[in-house]
Amino acid sequence: MKAEAIVYSLAILFQGSMTQQLGRKVTEANPCHPLAQAKTGDEVYVVYSGRLASNGKVFDSNTHENPIHFELGKGLVIKGWDEGLVGTCVGEKLTLDIPSDLAYGEKGAGKGLIPPNANLIFDVELVDLDKNIEIETTKEGDCSNDRFTRRRDRVRINYVGKIAQPDGSVKVYDETYANELLPLTVGQVGITGFDEGVAGACLGEERTVVVPPKMAYGKEGIPDVVPPNSTLIWDIKVKHIEDRVLSFLDRISSGTFG
Repeated sequence: MKAEAIVYSLAILFQGSMTQQLGRKVTEANPCHPLAQAKTGDEVYVVYSGRLASNGKVFDSNTHENPIHFELGKGLVIKGWDEGLVGTCVGEKLTLDIPSDLAYGEKGAGKGLIPPNANLIFDVELVDLDKNIEIETTKEGDCSNDRFTRRRDRVRINYVGKIAQPDGSVKVYDETYANELLPLTVGQVGITGFDEGVAGACLGEERTVVVPPKMAYGKEGIPDVVPPNSTLIWDIKVKHIEDRVLSFLDRISSGTFG
């Protein structure tokens, strides 16, 4: 093959690979800890405006309506969105330059509104985000003889509570002392993330629990302690699980069983 042909082939290949790339530019930043960023499986709430890259014509927008929401990374929207929104923080705005193969491809969409093979540009704002709790066992416990926590079990734990900071660091906001045990009743703590984070743990088990804002202190936070909309990290050690028979009899006698 002649050198000119090789160069031409490489140029075509390079050009083709370039058209497959997704462009992502943050136009208004709102930094957050990586644990608080949008990822596959999160429910995202988005305001957007979409236009054709070829002429700038707007073909769709919900900027004056309620945000749309969907589970990220599950193919419910075009691939350019599924890929481009990963790593975004709530409150951030970005522009997505989406090649046709990550949009509507050869078929186009909207009865000609989006032509075949059209590259698209979306201005997007992530206005809200629903995440699930994440639980990682860092030390296995002893689950023999039914020694794991269930709803209404009385347990005692050590714990360290940390705030996931926007700069990627963490800040301790609360902790028990080395020999201090915090008593609680599983399912009745009043903080959804704590109830779920302790449930199912075995005696002696140690866990790291990542808790999204809506399962912790939400938009209010704790004044001067936990900022609003904080993602929290709890390191939990289950030190004692009260005998269920004794716990049952105690609650019957005190009139608190129900």
